[in-house]
Amino acid sequence: MVDFKIKIGKKRIRIRNLEIFTFVMLASLFILAAFIQEDTLIYIWIESLSKNWHDVAVNSTSALWTAFIFATFGNTSVLIVFPYILIVYDIAQVYDNWILLGIVSGLGAAIGEITSYIIGRIIGSSNKMKGSEMGEKFHRIKLKFEEKPASIPITVFLFALTPLPDDAILVPLGMMKYPYWKSIPPCTLGKTLLCTFMAWLGFWVGDNVRALNNLIDDNWYLYPLKLMIPSKSVNPSSDIIQFSFVFIIIYIMMRLDFDKISMKRSKDRKQFQNYLLEGANIEISELIEDYKVVNVEGFKDFIREIAEKYVNIVIRDNLLHLDAISDQHLAYDQSMDFISYFYTTDKDKEEKEKKQENKDKEDIEN
Repeated sequence: MVDFKIKIGKKRIRIRNLEIFTFVMLASLFILAAFIQEDTLIYIWIESLSKNWHDVAVNSTSALWTAFIFATFGNTSVLIVFPYILIVYDIAQVYDNWILLGIVSGLGAAIGEITSYIIGRIIGSSNKMKGSEMGEKFHRIKLKFEEKPASIPITVFLFALTPLPDDAILVPLGMMKYPYWKSIPPCTLGKTLLCTFMAWLGFWVGDNVRALNNLIDDNWYLYPLKLMIPSKSVNPSSDIIQFSFVFIIIYIMMRLDFDKISMKRSKDRKQFQNYLLEGANIEISELIEDYKVVNVEGFKDFIREIAEKYVNIVIRDNLLHLDAISDQHLAYDQSMDFISYFYTTDKDKEEKEKKQENKDKEDIEN
């Protein structure tokens, strides 16, 4: 991923592609919403889409099918975020039976998540895929689940109940051939509760439009909430702003670094940090066994890269020698670098190397 830099005074700020894409999309939509004129082609087009969408949402049969399809396909993608719950919320604003809408949407979402479980089964049954970068990443989560199997249903339920990425849970469960009849029900329950809550919220907003508008009119600082309130007349400007929430949610979910959180909390990382603080001589074969490495050759290459990078880490024959260091922060950074092998793919590593190269060039220029 290419980085861009802007200069403010003496400071340079690095902006990634995700930020630029989100900023451009939001700026474009807000400008369009502010200056869109009646009787123009785009105004008529958005007006037509809004009317058609309203007709779909009001019609009981098409509304349920639309929510079901969006929820299903919105959850079939692995590691890609699609804010299907906004569709459920939007339909519920004009659809009467929010309970039925929530149940149907939840079932669709759960059916879509089965894809992640199936992918896990495929990875688990293929040695080649299991030893790949992505397979190694999911393998670490699988090992944690095997240590505490009793926590699996609760973890699946909590991930399904929140915007957390279910794929990070269901793929490892498929790899370890965890019974589907134990993993799918808590996923279905969590998704159904999430969708039902969003359906209730949308229905409540749609049922209290007048009271909410009066509250906003009396409190100017609440005006941004007006964008989430439906109107009886078609308003393309408001529809454009509401559509922008899709990009906002996608940005937030993609910026949450769940891998980094897991790396910080990892017992394996903490163990390696202790090795660095105390000093150690470890057989590489013992390290492979202790960390239950799947891709052995790839791990050996990674260890050699680590040894070339840090002066206190040396490989002698088949032995990994770690000189004791007293700096806690340095030991933490090195342990994070080490454990990254189990949480990142080759693509992630290439992006990290490019960032480092750009940073080195910038330091030389300065």
